[in-house]
Amino acid sequence: MRRAKSRRGRWIAAAVLAISAVATTARAQAPGPELFAREPRTPVELWEAADYLVRTGQAAKAVPYLDRFLKAEPDDATMIAVRDRYGVGSFLRLDAEPATKPFARPLADRLAAAARRYASRPGEIDRLIRELLLTPAERGFALRRISEAGPYAVPPMLAALRQPGLSPADRALIVGAIGRLQTSAVAPLAAALDSPEPVIASAAATALGAIGRPSSIPFLTFSAASSTVDPSVRSSARAAIEAITDTPLDPTPSASIRTLVDAAWAYHRAVSEAPDEPVVLWTWDAARNAPTPHEMTPADWRTALGLHFADLALRLDSKNAPAIAARVSLILAAAVRRVSPDAVATQEPAAFATATAAGRPILTSVVETAIADRKSDLAAAALIALAKITDKSALAGTPRNPDVLVAALTKPGRRLQFAAARAIVELAPDRPFPGAGQVAETLGRFLVDGGRPRAIVIDHNPSRGAMVASALAGLGYFAELEGNGRLGFLAAAGSADVELVLVAYDLHQGWLLTDTLANLKADARTTTLPLYVYGPYDYRYKHPNMAEDFPGMRFLVPSSEPAVIEGQLGGRPSMLTEAERIAYAREAAALLARIAATPRSPLASGLRTIEPTLAAALRSPEAAGSAAGSAAAVLATLPNPNGIHALADAVLDPSRPAAFRTEAARRLADALRRFGPLLTRDQEARLVATIDTESETAVRKALGEVVVALRIKQ
Repeated sequence: MRRAKSRRGRWIAAAVLAISAVATTARAQAPGPELFAREPRTPVELWEAADYLVRTGQAAKAVPYLDRFLKAEPDDATMIAVRDRYGVGSFLRLDAEPATKPFARPLADRLAAAARRYASRPGEIDRLIRELLLTPAERGFALRRISEAGPYAVPPMLAALRQPGLSPADRALIVGAIGRLQTSAVAPLAAALDSPEPVIASAAATALGAIGRPSSIPFLTFSAASSTVDPSVRSSARAAIEAITDTPLDPTPSASIRTLVDAAWAYHRAVSEAPDEPVVLWTWDAARNAPTPHEMTPADWRTALGLHFADLALRLDSKNAPAIAARVSLILAAAVRRVSPDAVATQEPAAFATATAAGRPILTSVVETAIADRKSDLAAAALIALAKITDKSALAGTPRNPDVLVAALTKPGRRLQFAAARAIVELAPDRPFPGAGQVAETLGRFLVDGGRPRAIVIDHNPSRGAMVASALAGLGYFAELEGNGRLGFLAAAGSADVELVLVAYDLHQGWLLTDTLANLKADARTTTLPLYVYGPYDYRYKHPNMAEDFPGMRFLVPSSEPAVIEGQLGGRPSMLTEAERIAYAREAAALLARIAATPRSPLASGLRTIEPTLAAALRSPEAAGSAAGSAAAVLATLPNPNGIHALADAVLDPSRPAAFRTEAARRLADALRRFGPLLTRDQEARLVATIDTESETAVRKALGEVVVALRIKQ
């Protein structure tokens, strides 16, 4: 030890002399290794040099040494050695200097991880636990070292309570020491509440009460409320909750169930700030007889905890509807993360079976809650399950209170809207119901552009509004700019493909800002749309009551950068993949053809409103194939000249596939026989002339059917 200190002293002395010499001859010279008599090589020497330079006000010169220290990838023993020799303050000082601040967080994280691993070495915690039972001074040192292991100190400390012959006083010392651990110990202690050993579960409850984190309360609730729990554990859990809340525990079962259900929904609705960083879930491992960590994604972690609380609530009351709804919602949400909503039924059969078994009232609640939470894909999956157990008589409702399948047609979310329309068509309703005409309108939106979501920007300043609209377009929205509140409201309320509304904070032309927000929130067509007020950042603080006056409204700072807007919105719209877009277009056309084939269906009333969309589908090169063929089939059922004209133009277009032109010609002939000669003279002449020049036999034959239907003499 003396030799080491002597070497260190000589090294520092040489460094000081070298620095003094350099300072007198080249004060303006940039920092470099020549500052020291001997260049630092080992990680400890590099840290010693950096620490000296920071402490003497030369932080900028410490940067190359810190950089080399990190690149050396020091092991845990080196990090602990540096900490023990120079103290934690050596790391903390880095954050106070602008030059070394970028190194502060990475080095602090590396030190914390090393301390946890070093302290939790096999046998190390056991040795420190034995020291807890010695003198107060040794106890304090041992506890500080145990705390460095964080949550990994909990399993061996709980195992120490099983020691044979452990006195009550020593047991109390160990439990008290567990209660003095940092908040990171809460997760393994919460897992230990599931231990079948009362002494372990009771100690975990007592320690949680001593740590005092409110997040522990849901974990303690079941133990405090259930009559199946050991009395000693129940008593400890109740005492812990009262210690954390500083109020007497509500003994009613309904209060405990409500706490557990609220916790389940809270984990279900939470969003991780770092969704890609793995997190650790602690559970009780019966085989190891100890709490055990499992690394997983934040989303899976939230699902696991949410299901844990929902299941505990159901253990207290197996028929509790909110708990069942939370459980079903969590299970479906996890399934939707793995596959698309349409694929849940086939690729996640267990999740789908759980949903359908819950019954219509529960699934209705799940759909409505998911819509309110803006989880449109989850709502779509739940709605598909709901449709499987729904009878067409359930579609009957009122304009003010439509059935959830009908209401979903106008809620944000491409997949949700399509799932609702498909479900209603498959139910084959035979009686009118409010919203029946919206089914065809919804399907029509998928024919040409696959249902690209719209965003309404309301701003009297055209330059600023155009900037925001352009940023939204960069995120995949079809952004529409309106110059006043009334026009913006009409645009948002007039179409079900609107998924977002943004309003300028200083809106003053026509309706004022508050008038616009009030109308958007009061109308059933727009009340559930994501609504943002954009303006300076401090506007939210100058008008703190606005968010309360208009629930669900949020603030946003405008930007021309799509990424900046995306960060504030919390993501991009529910865009369809290219494969989905094509598949939905084809299926939408097929569903519309089914509607057209049953003219007495209450759904047929919506076909006439989408005639321009059907005509556009025929003209779109992307709609070639089955989608265009189905669009032609629908147009042929409508006595509308514009639609028949579009059908004739498609037949006459030589760039379209022969099979499509043949099918379109046959559909055109059927329409002409039903409704009479609705074509223009020019079209009639071109159809006749094309017969002589057409090279495709099938097309030429179908054209002959058209001419016969027109009753034209060749």
